[in-house]
Amino acid sequence: MSGTSVMSAEIQEQADAIAATLRSLQPSRSELCAFFDGARSVLFMARGTSDNVADYGQYLISTKAGILASSGSPSLATAFAARVNLEGQIVIGISQSGATAEIVQSLEWAKRSGAKTLALTNVANSPITTVADLTLVTVAGMERAVPATKSFSSAMVAMAWIASSLSGGSLDEELAEIATQVRDVLAQPFDLAAIEALIGAANTLVVSGRGFGQSVAKEIALKLKECALINASGLSFADLRHGPVAVFSQGFPLISLGLSARSPLLSGLHDLQRAAHQAGAPIINIGGVSAEGVPVHAIALPELSDELLPILQVIPGQILAEHIARKRGFNPDQPRGLNKVTQTL
Repeated sequence: MSGTSVMSAEIQEQADAIAATLRSLQPSRSELCAFFDGARSVLFMARGTSDNVADYGQYLISTKAGILASSGSPSLATAFAARVNLEGQIVIGISQSGATAEIVQSLEWAKRSGAKTLALTNVANSPITTVADLTLVTVAGMERAVPATKSFSSAMVAMAWIASSLSGGSLDEELAEIATQVRDVLAQPFDLAAIEALIGAANTLVVSGRGFGQSVAKEIALKLKECALINASGLSFADLRHGPVAVFSQGFPLISLGLSARSPLLSGLHDLQRAAHQAGAPIINIGGVSAEGVPVHAIALPELSDELLPILQVIPGQILAEHIARKRGFNPDQPRGLNKVTQTL
């Protein structure tokens, strides 16, 4: 399939969506901080792409705000009607459409269980907003392509804004520049032909990150599955070293998400890159610092804290998924078997 796609156009709209989202959220800071006052823990409820936003939020809120955050299974509410005590907890439901019934029902269940509830959505006045105690709305605009791109990065920025708000503005300075940096990343030339050659005809690959970047590893893998029908696994490189690293002996490519030189996780990433290289796997590294002496196709990104770098790292992954989909004859705007709003029981 040749030409351009709606997905590609929406990828290019992310800087504006992020800037608009941050402007819209700012007046809610004092209300948000009051809402979280006294919270013992945070529980996320989400599915699919939104669950990857939740994964990002777990690390941010736990490390920056000092409130333990974890991910829950919506089926606890919808299928099992589990009787649990959620007093003192805040349950955050994430649904880009705001219409995923399972997440709406999860917030209703959380309220019955004693929790305060917060909705993060891209659609004001959607069903999830009618049940949440507090709603934060991203301003990504309507997405016509089925794969989420600008709504995902806007939700990531909203999550970073929440963490910054709850930690005395610790990320504010960098967040003020994030839209400009996203615009710079979108403007830089990516050697897609070289990356495509490294991936070749592979129908299986691994995307690996850890910490704040684990969420984006999962998201890039999801986009490659959705758009290009590549069996991509998004794995923490800690988990990958516990056995699955053997897949690289089959020549499966590795897309690694780099880390800053300050990251306490950097040595683990470099160990993974060395192991993949020794096994003969082609390596594509997005941002951060790669292991010395290991040949990688490096996609350079602006320097940024490890907390916010994943917002930039997802962009090359989105671009790559869209590009490979078209090269392989697939329509990235309408992946097979998917709808914009997916309802699960």
